[in-house]
Amino acid sequence: MKTYAGIVELLTFEGPGLQDYVTSAELDQLIDGTLPPAVIADRYIEDLVSTNLVAVEADEACTRTDLLAWIRAEIEVAVDQRRELAREEAQESKLEAIRRITAMEKRLTGLIHFRKSELVLEARELGTQKAAIADALGISRPTLDKKLTEWTEMRAGA
Repeated sequence: MKTYAGIVELLTFEGPGLQDYVTSAELDQLIDGTLPPAVIADRYIEDLVSTNLVAVEADEACTRTDLLAWIRAEIEVAVDQRRELAREEAQESKLEAIRRITAMEKRLTGLIHFRKSELVLEARELGTQKAAIADALGISRPTLDKKLTEWTEMRAGA
């Protein structure tokens, strides 16, 4: 039988950790305070006594006090882990929202660009002067000429 100076030393070397020892529902109850840590401490002590594989040198009162402190520390660790997980999930949610908006923006930009090119080509077919179209687009006449060439080729290829 292995003997340890105290329960914390035993748990450090032999385990189990709190999250391995309680159900997720019990962990939730420990975190929200509806399950007293003493209930879990009793379970640990009962298991320690019933297994006869390990022992602690500390007396029962010291063992119980140390075990309760250890359980409370483990609860704090679990709370911190949940906060970190929630933070990571919130970050991922925001990134996914950014991805969706960016994809939507690309689609809308493409649609707007297509519609604008169609309007320009239709205006040219109606005989609208290039200077007036360039002014309406807020671009120079040479830039409009380049765009007209691109848009005409796109239209022919479509």
